[in-house]
Amino acid sequence: MVVDRLTKAAVELGADVLCLQEIDRGQTRSGGVDQTAAVAEAIGAKWWRFEPAIVGEPGAKWRAACPDDDPASNEAGYGVGLVSMHPVDSWSVVRLAAAPVRAPVAVPGGRGRFIMLRDEPRVALVARLGGPFASTEVASTHLSFVPGWNGRQLWLLLATLADSANAVVAGDLNLPGAAVRAIAGAAGWRSLVRASTYPTDRPRLQIDHVLGRGQVRVRRGFASPKLDLSDHRALVVDVEIDGKHGDDERLLSVPEPTASPLAPTAESRRHVHPFEIDIDRLESDMATGVPLVDVRNPDEFEAERVPGAGLIPLGELGARVDEVPSTGLVHVICHSGGRSLRAVEFLRTQGIDAWSVAGGTKSWVESGRSVDSGPA
Repeated sequence: MVVDRLTKAAVELGADVLCLQEIDRGQTRSGGVDQTAAVAEAIGAKWWRFEPAIVGEPGAKWRAACPDDDPASNEAGYGVGLVSMHPVDSWSVVRLAAAPVRAPVAVPGGRGRFIMLRDEPRVALVARLGGPFASTEVASTHLSFVPGWNGRQLWLLLATLADSANAVVAGDLNLPGAAVRAIAGAAGWRSLVRASTYPTDRPRLQIDHVLGRGQVRVRRGFASPKLDLSDHRALVVDVEIDGKHGDDERLLSVPEPTASPLAPTAESRRHVHPFEIDIDRLESDMATGVPLVDVRNPDEFEAERVPGAGLIPLGELGARVDEVPSTGLVHVICHSGGRSLRAVEFLRTQGIDAWSVAGGTKSWVESGRSVDSGPA
């Protein structure tokens, strides 16, 4: 059942706050369960809530949810959920009206065929955290598929949360990264993750996002794992808020339970990224045949490089990803570790077990190890 896959993923990922989109309550198609409640029970979270965007059955008979609906009801609904291991002091809801027009949506497997669909109302569920993250607000949302209307919804949501000292918005925004960054930047927010999330097998687009404002900072990195839940990938972000964090505070957005590259700060790159190795590990792994991909420019590569490295400049990586081995470990290097982290985070969205070399070629050279130069 879908709920079994959903709860299994939640347990394995071990996030502290989960933002769930396209979640069911009391739907026949998902066994009649409250999926948000099931996730909370599975991970042992005391604070959780489901908020319907619509009441009834999607694609059949339904009505827009309204403020008078009882959040504790078992009435069939479809919307978003939020589950927290941290105390939640209060909940609030932002309702976002449906687009007034129908819009074309591609038919899966339809070879370019489209159908005109009626939009549904949308909702954002906002939790005001307590405990060590007191006064921080976290919102889970899923925006319209109608171009332009989804941007309007995002602007309204960010404006609603503008008075929050620290806040996070996570979910399926149905907007590409450039549009989200433009809207977020104009509203005083930042995109915390750059990673392709759709479609799940070979992601080409980022339509799922995590945004932050105030003192919300990426602490150690992110992951965009493929889950057996959806045609979207999840986003997992390790953050600190006002300098506070526990052993492993992470925010998880799991879109569509039916289910980028990150640009880390210089500090977060220093030997704490979850997918970094040092040059000692690089040397020992290469001795056993682990390949090394150099993502610098050709002139840098020809000037000096780690012996045995192969060149794929970062700007060509997307088009040449098939040249990267898809099985076993792959190590990635650049000059000092920034470009290789971006490459690794992209390669991991493609299912490749890639690791970035901390300190890059610079550290290799400074260690006194031998280098090659000239054309490969």
